[in-house]
Amino acid sequence: MRFISATKNFVVFVRAHVGNDLGMVSAEYAMGTVAACGFAGGLFKLLTGAAAQDVLWSIIKRAMELFLPW
Repeated sequence: MRFISATKNFVVFVRAHVGNDLGMVSAEYAMGTVAACGFAGGLFKLLTGAAAQDVLWSIIKRAMELFLPW
């Protein structure tokens, strides 16, 4: 019985002093931000190229012809 009481006290102490580990910490936010910026930069470079603009423009024209056939 004494062991169970000591164990419960230890668990309560740890929970009170350690806290929750929910969410991201600053380093994880920084890495996520760097990864998102790198992805956005690569996507921007890809979509602003001449070939990608031609493909996007042809997709837009086809969609306009489907929905506005005049």
